[in-house]
Amino acid sequence: MSQEKRSYKRYPVSGKILFQTESMEAPGELIDIGKWGAQIRSKLKPMEGEELTVQFAVQDYPEGFEVKGMVVRVQPNSWAMMFLQETVKLVTLLQFLDKRTQEEIQERGEKEPEEKNLQQKAERDLYRAQWVEAEARARRLEENLTQTKLALQDQRERADSLLRLLETERDQSQAQLSEAEARASSLEQKLATLRQTLMQEKKAAEALAHQLKAEQGKRRTQLSGFESHLQNLEEQLSLAQKQFQDQREMVIRMLQQRAANKEEHL
Repeated sequence: MSQEKRSYKRYPVSGKILFQTESMEAPGELIDIGKWGAQIRSKLKPMEGEELTVQFAVQDYPEGFEVKGMVVRVQPNSWAMMFLQETVKLVTLLQFLDKRTQEEIQERGEKEPEEKNLQQKAERDLYRAQWVEAEARARRLEENLTQTKLALQDQRERADSLLRLLETERDQSQAQLSEAEARASSLEQKLATLRQTLMQEKKAAEALAHQLKAEQGKRRTQLSGFESHLQNLEEQLSLAQKQFQDQREMVIRMLQQRAANKEEHL
C-alpha cells in the first residue's frame, strides 16, 4: 500500500447509502468517507471480501454518486469498504469536504490541540493497520479467486468433455432408434401382409369347410338312398331265395311222386 493511501483523510459525515451485492440490496448510514474507502452502519451486512455497488447521498451535498467497492472489514455495529474505482463525483465530494473542514478550522480560529492531533495520529495508525490487513485479505482473496478460477476451468473442461461424450452417445442412440424404428416399420408391414394372407386363407378354409359340409350332406343323402336300395335288394333276394326253395321242394316232391308212380307200374 502507498504512503498516500496509508495516510488518507477520513471525513466524518452524515448521509444515506444503498448498497447492492449479488445476494442482497439494503440501505445504510454513512459514518465517514475518504479517498480510498468508507465506513457504514446498516442492519443487514455484506460478507467480508464481497464486492458491491454503493449509492451515496451525503448530507448538505447536492449530488449523489455511485461507486464500486469491496468489503474489507465487518464489525458488530459497522462495516468498512475499500473503493475499487475513483470517480469524478467522489473526488469532487472529497474536495468539498476538505474545503468545508478548512473553513470550519479557520472559523474557530484555533489550531487543533495536541491531544487531538495525537488522537488523530492514533486513528491514522489504526486505519493504516486496518488497511494493511485489508490488503493482505485482498491478496488472499485474489489467490483464492485464482484457485477458484482454475478449479472452475478444470470443471468446465471436464463438463465439456462429458458433454461431448453425452452428445456422441445421444447421436448413437438416435441412430439406433432410427434403425429400430425402420425395423419396426418393416415388421409392421410384414405383419400386415401376414394378417392379410391369414385372412385370405381363413376365408378359403371357411369356404372349403362349407363346401365339404355340403358334399358331406349330399353323400349322406346318397348313402341313405344306397342303404335303402340295398335293404330292398336284400328283401327281394330273401323273397327270391324263399321262392326258389319252395319251387325246389315242389320239384323234388314232383320227382319223388313220379318215381313212385313209375315203380308201381313196374
